[in-house]
Amino acid sequence: MEAVVVSLGAAMIVFVTMFNLFRLYRTAYRSERITREAFILYTVITGYVGTGVYAVLALGFIVIFGEMIP
Repeated sequence: MEAVVVSLGAAMIVFVTMFNLFRLYRTAYRSERITREAFILYTVITGYVGTGVYAVLALGFIVIFGEMIP
């Protein structure tokens, strides 16, 4: 149970961070500080990095806390 709670906490942290980065990119795109191609590239990279970070955190927490669950 602890692993699920910690994993969900990690997911929320990663989601909020990625969402805020997306908003930052969108604001920069709308104010024409970055091009459309850069906006798409940044969004895709942010998504991949966020997914990877979440996967590593979730698996790490499950491995660490999984031993404590009978």
